[in-house]
Amino acid sequence: MEEITFETFMNWLDGLFVQSAVEGILAIILVLIVTLFCWKIAKKIIRKHLVNKNLDIILNITKIVIWTFGILIATRQIKALQDLALVLFSSSGVVVVVLGLSAQETMNNIISGVMIAWNKPFEIGDYIRCVDNSAEGYVHAIELRHTILRTFENHLFVVPNSILNTSVIENYTMAEKQCVFFDVGISYESDLERAIEIIRDIALAHPLFYDVRTKEDIENGVEPVTVRVQALADFSVKLRAVLWVESFNQRGSYLSDLRKAVKLQFDKEGIEIPYPYQNTIIHTKEK
Repeated sequence: MEEITFETFMNWLDGLFVQSAVEGILAIILVLIVTLFCWKIAKKIIRKHLVNKNLDIILNITKIVIWTFGILIATRQIKALQDLALVLFSSSGVVVVVLGLSAQETMNNIISGVMIAWNKPFEIGDYIRCVDNSAEGYVHAIELRHTILRTFENHLFVVPNSILNTSVIENYTMAEKQCVFFDVGISYESDLERAIEIIRDIALAHPLFYDVRTKEDIENGVEPVTVRVQALADFSVKLRAVLWVESFNQRGSYLSDLRKAVKLQFDKEGIEIPYPYQNTIIHTKEK
């Protein structure tokens, strides 16, 4: 058995690299350091010029591209992998075409994800509804291939990015202020003016009420809360109050508190909220 000496080991190690072992190892380390430096610079530039909540998808794609090229360059220092790296570089165009044809739907979703992150029709935390289907909820995550929506019941919708990118999206939280309608019906015998006054007073007293009037509106005496007679229906007079809150997340709490307070005050003052009912008349035959 041949004795393994340090010189023999170094000769074997030198045979693994295109140049000497020391030069090859230093070249690989240098390439990896440059790759890491390029990644950090790219990440800093992206974070500086794309200040939004959808950066993860762009950062992930950039990271994959930079590190793939860096590793391919580093492997060219190893003889056994040099030909493989050269083939991958020279055939990259063919690979892209093949991948594009065989995974067209996947690539479409990835490209759509990049477009969503770039154009920002919605961001993580927004409440959106896809008009073309029943998917709606809070944007939980934007991945490479799909976007995850979380409903109020904590159910998750996994929607392909290509669908969201080509659909009409209703974003409930993009606007800084939100309009809400408070609808209620009162009987024809009830005091209409008093009912309107009660709704207006309770709406104004709530801490979530948001006054959208301009300085000119206030000077002209425009009411902060508008209550209109919406319809003269079969069983009731329909009233609608046009109200505003600062954000979408306040809508539910505001309307719930309003319904409860108005119902209790209507009961105190004898204002009836009618509902349809039926009288059952039973006829009996006399014996």
